[in-house]
Amino acid sequence: MPDTLKTILKKSLYTMGYYHIRRRLSITSDKLLLILMYHGLRPNDARSGNAAPDDDSPTPSQFDAHLRTLANHCRVVSLKDVIAEIRSGEGLETDSVAITFDDGFESVYSVAYPLLRKYNVPATVFLVTDWVGHEVSPWWHHLREMLRKADLSKVENEHLRTAFGPEAPALRPMGKSRAAGRNQFNRRMETVIRNIPQAARAEKLDALERLLFSQGGFNPAPVKMLTWDQIREMAGNRIEFGAHTRTHINLRFAEPYMVEKEIRESKLDIEARIQREVTGFAYPYGKDLASYAPYEQFLRLQGFAYACNACSGSNSAGSNHFSLYRASLPLAESPAIIHRDIILQSIRDDHV
Repeated sequence: MPDTLKTILKKSLYTMGYYHIRRRLSITSDKLLLILMYHGLRPNDARSGNAAPDDDSPTPSQFDAHLRTLANHCRVVSLKDVIAEIRSGEGLETDSVAITFDDGFESVYSVAYPLLRKYNVPATVFLVTDWVGHEVSPWWHHLREMLRKADLSKVENEHLRTAFGPEAPALRPMGKSRAAGRNQFNRRMETVIRNIPQAARAEKLDALERLLFSQGGFNPAPVKMLTWDQIREMAGNRIEFGAHTRTHINLRFAEPYMVEKEIRESKLDIEARIQREVTGFAYPYGKDLASYAPYEQFLRLQGFAYACNACSGSNSAGSNHFSLYRASLPLAESPAIIHRDIILQSIRDDHV
């Protein structure tokens, strides 16, 4: 079915109340906490076919539509406050939504923050503290920029398998304008590289760059991160800050003493800089739950009240506060489509 017809059908079902009925008939009657995960925001022209894909980095107009829909239909809460509400023993007052940003990109201040203030909506930003005040090029940004600029139609699957082994995703024939195939390939390649130990990751990225740009000439622009002055300003205006380690370390491949050092020092650094207690943590990469479980007790001992992963799902008062699920909203501007997805997220209750 063409995308336009799908959109019309979804809007019609929403208007008729279909998704609201599904929510009322869903298998759980618990009040739910939906935690939304964002990273940065992209320019409004990033919807073009060559845009670097990132499902949780909307354009300003899309984020404005998200906030407008949330403000009209949802109880939007500070994550710190709602966790305190749950821990008080009273449970959740009603279905609630909290907004989070990972890493600390400068666009959170320049683009998201004015919109959050416009709708009087709180949010939480999980900071990679060694990145604050710098321009950085995280490996996933490097990868997305390579795939955005490369002519993928000239790349052979055999060459990908040579560079990355049998785990390499297949690249179907496509031109530069085939955004859907390009984005799908990007996501699969991100998964492959995320599961490579950090010591070998740079070598693999270099091999991919040589494959995609055999003549050279690839030089991605770094990404600006928040400054401490911007962070302090936001901290006084309904924006909470949590820890996300010092260097975005992959807990799966790091020695426990190094993980604990990164967690502890990131928390202490933020507290010293903004003179506020830090009670929230977000696991870098966020999808390897088995690697995070051993650190839950350490987080408690360090004074954290909760921790978020990056796996899709919603939460209830009985959820593990040190492995809270998060979700992303569609990159859309239609309030009907956005609200429909919020309702559906509360029906997908496998993790509550």
